[in-house]
Amino acid sequence: MNSIGKKYLVLPVIVLVLLMQACTGQDQDGTLRTDTTAVWQPQFNPVFYKHFKGTLGPQQVVVDLTSDGKALSGSYYFLGSGELIAISGKIDSLGKMEWLESVNQKKVGSLSGLIAGDSLIGFWFSRDKKKQLPCNLREDYQLALPLRPYFLHDSIRLTGDANGPVGTYSKLVILPIDSAIPLQQLFKKAQFSSKRLSLRPEELLAEEHLEFKNSYLELKQDYSPELGISSFSWDYSNVNTVLYNDNGYLSLRSANYEFTGGAHGDYSSICLVFSKDSARQIQLKDIFAKGFEKKLNQVINLRLRKQFDVQPNETLADVGFLVEYLSYSANFYLTSSGVGFVYAPSEVAQDALGEIEIFVPFDEVKSILNKNFKLRSASNS
Repeated sequence: MNSIGKKYLVLPVIVLVLLMQACTGQDQDGTLRTDTTAVWQPQFNPVFYKHFKGTLGPQQVVVDLTSDGKALSGSYYFLGSGELIAISGKIDSLGKMEWLESVNQKKVGSLSGLIAGDSLIGFWFSRDKKKQLPCNLREDYQLALPLRPYFLHDSIRLTGDANGPVGTYSKLVILPIDSAIPLQQLFKKAQFSSKRLSLRPEELLAEEHLEFKNSYLELKQDYSPELGISSFSWDYSNVNTVLYNDNGYLSLRSANYEFTGGAHGDYSSICLVFSKDSARQIQLKDIFAKGFEKKLNQVINLRLRKQFDVQPNETLADVGFLVEYLSYSANFYLTSSGVGFVYAPSEVAQDALGEIEIFVPFDEVKSILNKNFKLRSASNS
């Protein structure tokens, strides 16, 4: 048996040992018991941000994972690729977790595992469940910025009727643990609408929640059961997650969903890139050299046509786009290997295609990269 095979066999044993440690203990009389909460509850914080590095099968991966206590969100990428794989899933109070992953809104796989201390161990499954790979990750902040999430969720009844309309508010923000660093204010400004950024994160969340609650309760004077419940059931969700946190850069995605009546809600996401060292937001001119526009647009359109399987005799309109030539967007994120451009639903394509994301590897735009950016990236890697 080769060394890789031996390594893979070790993982099930590790998982079993951890689960046994989590599920067993002794009473005062020495009786063995299976009380998971007594052993694990004090040790596991279900609301977290973790920056993992490790292996998925034989490949090196980097994972940014955030939990609001029940739901998981985040992304990961393979070293050398940099193209993001989106994560959404769930976690329980003991650290047992599952996630589904997707690329361009298409499911590509899943993972089941356990978070214990600074480690995540589990197994990855292909979409058809025919392929299985071990996953072994550990938190690593050597080149990453330690962050902390803050979460507030509330369901507000418009009337005293238990079956009546409900307004749902949910917001997850993520901030540097060190509140003294300049990036703290930039992160607050990016994630809160309030101008009183000197307030603590918990106070800012409470302030925005109160604004939503007061606005929602104003509907009470117009509500009548005959008008229908759905039109008076509001839903607001704002989830901020980390896309990349390494080599002195940090990419943040702020995903927003809002429903205040009508046929459907509105969804959009805004991506921001920050420099940890200079404590400022990064613009495209910081990444690309002067006059980059033409070459960048050419690469974006080549990548788009490949991603959506547009044939040489087809136009973008034939596959649902509203434009015949896609230009770069100021809504972008950065990874170790490239830049991802994000377009809101119905911005450049029919609403049914959802949010459009085009990833451009640095290898395909070497000639237009900013010299200072290349030097800085090389020195941080």
